[in-house]
Amino acid sequence: FCARVTECIAECESLGKTPCGTLLYIDLDRFLRINSSFGYEAGNEILRQAAARLKECAAESGAILARFGGDEFGIFYPGLTDRIAVQNFAEWLKQAFEAPFVHAGIELYLTCSIGVALVPEDGRQVYDLLMNAETAMANAKRGGGNGYRFYVREMNATSAERIAMESELRHAIERNELFLQYQPCIDAVGLNTVGAEALVRWRHPERGLIPPDRFIPIADESGLIVDIGEWVLRQSCRQAKAWHDQGFTDLSISVN
Repeated sequence: FCARVTECIAECESLGKTPCGTLLYIDLDRFLRINSSFGYEAGNEILRQAAARLKECAAESGAILARFGGDEFGIFYPGLTDRIAVQNFAEWLKQAFEAPFVHAGIELYLTCSIGVALVPEDGRQVYDLLMNAETAMANAKRGGGNGYRFYVREMNATSAERIAMESELRHAIERNELFLQYQPCIDAVGLNTVGAEALVRWRHPERGLIPPDRFIPIADESGLIVDIGEWVLRQSCRQAKAWHDQGFTDLSISVN
């Protein structure tokens, strides 16, 4: 893929045709849940179906398709330079995911996030284009997924911040930086506390208290949510046992 894209760009520039193409970075939204819920065999089957749909889109347009690994794909479309045309192509790619994927008779619905980098506006070297398109894709995913974003330079600062936070979040459990707050559940008739909901919080030694809406999406995207979820369950069970030992045997704890 990289060699062919490099050749396309070199040929385009040798003919004096600039701009000369568009690179799109595609990632399936919430794909990890397929593997965790149905197993890797199901995940591989869904990936094959997704690749077939993207291949059909690429073949009809004369674009170059590649799978980078996991659930990430790339398409380079030579000659696609007009932003409206790029938007239309990105919408077409999104529409390719509207029909359900099927595994073992079960219909599964997936969406995708797409990042767009233009040549030469966002880079002339294929690796720069890939990096910038991936940054734009991550921005689309943070916006809720099922969408696309054109790369802009300001995204780099945001991306670097999220990478740093992900790295720090990986050590938050072992460093005892995570803690739980319990929101009481009250019986509206008897006004008795009948349970609580466990809410995870992160107290960073330098950043202070980081709200969940900042670190939970990062944990979800990176897969750290699995380890955090297990930690929350264990801590909640310990707290429930402690309350029961104190005589509050009817109390229950709910965990998202």
